[in-house]
Amino acid sequence: MSNPATDLLGSAIYEEIRGGDRLVELEAKIILQENLGRFVFAYNATLEARWEGDKLTEKSGECSQSVGASYEITPAILIGVEALHQIDLPNWSRSGPAIVYAGPDVSYRHANWYFTLTPLAQLTRVTDEVNFQARLIVGMEF
Repeated sequence: MSNPATDLLGSAIYEEIRGGDRLVELEAKIILQENLGRFVFAYNATLEARWEGDKLTEKSGECSQSVGASYEITPAILIGVEALHQIDLPNWSRSGPAIVYAGPDVSYRHANWYFTLTPLAQLTRVTDEVNFQARLIVGMEF
C-alpha cells in the first residue's frame, strides 16, 4: 500500500490461506513500518481463524500483535528486538490468557531477498503454552 522508504509510513495488508482435508486456516495481517535514519520500527496486527477435524467442526482463532525495532548496522545487516502479544480464541466463544514473548532479531538483506530470525522467550508464564519459539521469515521483493 505504501513504502516506508518513500512515504511517511509504510503499510501493507497480508492475507494467508492454508487448507487441506482436515484444516482450513485464514490469516489477515496489517503491517506498519517507519524508517527513521538507520532505525526501522514495525507493528503487525494479526487475526487468524482455523477450522480443523474430519468435518472442520473444531473452530478456533488467535489475535496477536507484534512490535519491533531494528538498527541497520550495514545496508545488509540489521539487529533489533521484538515483542509479541498473543490471545488464543478457543471456539470463538471466549479468550484465553494473554501471552507475551520477547527476544532479539537479526535480519540479512541481499539484492531482492531477505531473511529475519527471531528467537522469542515467553515472559508471562502461561503453563500450557510454549516457553520458547523461533521464527524465520524469508522473503523476496519483486
